[in-house]
Amino acid sequence: MFQALVMLFVVAGHAHSGGFDGPFQLFPVASFHVAGFSFVSGYLYSDRHDPSPGPFILARVRRLLVPMLAIYGVYGLVTVALDAVFGFSFRGGVSPTSILLASFFAIGQFDLCNPMWFIAPFFLSESVWVLMRFALRGLRARREALPLALCLLLGCVAIVAGGGDGVPAGWPILVTRTLFMMPWLALGRWYGLAGDRLRAVPTPLFLLAVVLCKAAVCYTCSGSGAYAQYACRFPDGVAGTYLSTVLGIAFWWRVCEVASRRLGEASRRVVSAVGGSTFSIMCHHVTGFFLVNCLYCLAHAQASLFGRFDVASFRSQVFYQYLPHGIPQASVVYVVAGIALPLVVHRLYLQIESLVVSRARRLTGGVG
Repeated sequence: MFQALVMLFVVAGHAHSGGFDGPFQLFPVASFHVAGFSFVSGYLYSDRHDPSPGPFILARVRRLLVPMLAIYGVYGLVTVALDAVFGFSFRGGVSPTSILLASFFAIGQFDLCNPMWFIAPFFLSESVWVLMRFALRGLRARREALPLALCLLLGCVAIVAGGGDGVPAGWPILVTRTLFMMPWLALGRWYGLAGDRLRAVPTPLFLLAVVLCKAAVCYTCSGSGAYAQYACRFPDGVAGTYLSTVLGIAFWWRVCEVASRRLGEASRRVVSAVGGSTFSIMCHHVTGFFLVNCLYCLAHAQASLFGRFDVASFRSQVFYQYLPHGIPQASVVYVVAGIALPLVVHRLYLQIESLVVSRARRLTGGVG
């Protein structure tokens, strides 16, 4: 459930959804969302991968890198077509070089798949994580403590390197992004093994303590604790960044633990669908925003509706959003589309994959 909630936060945050304020002011999405995905990955990690990391890494190549490069290529072609046929001016273009550079080394990727920047460093952080555990597997007495300490140290290096100004594109941005994701893998693993003491704390007392601590962090840092991981800008330093992220994850994780016990069957299916489609949602939710704008633009052109819709901004800014009558809550339309379209894409992908596998088995006589 936590993964589904964080995914909703990402889409809502990209929708600039003023109607989703409130707790966001204390726990802004940009203070824990990407770290939250790494935390879940560490939480779910099984030490059966420690003796042989190769299959784990190959599985991540198939699940993350191959689809990433394919999707970048598709969006590159779409961007070129939008520019040539309809006069859009989104950032992007397609060539083997541009796809590789955008997916690994760029700060601003192709506009329509901009949020996909996290995939390459996420893959690298998981790979380094499992290789680290493989190298340290003989130290059973410190099997968890040493990787945790090393990952926390690597995170400190990333925060110091980024500082308040960030790092340049290329190898610096890739390495810094990767290093910053590693502490949250290790902390997720630690919580999965030793989180019972925290779970034993009564929820009202736990949430009150987290809120008060975050308020103190905001006062000390003179801000919300948000940072820009995509550009590796960490204005609140090591302590402020770590505390803001830990407290954001702690707050919403506990909320999800409590809420998940009270979900009905239908609600569980929805949460499971969103939580199981995070890759698709991260890749395609901006396209959902774009389709909403296409509908607004069509209504504006054909029926003289939505008179303040800015066609020029629509053609040049992929994150342009039209809010009828300036109502911030209207951004929920973008949020719904940003979740619904990727769910449809994910469902179609699973059906196509199942069909291909089924036909392949028939052609090979059922072997494999």
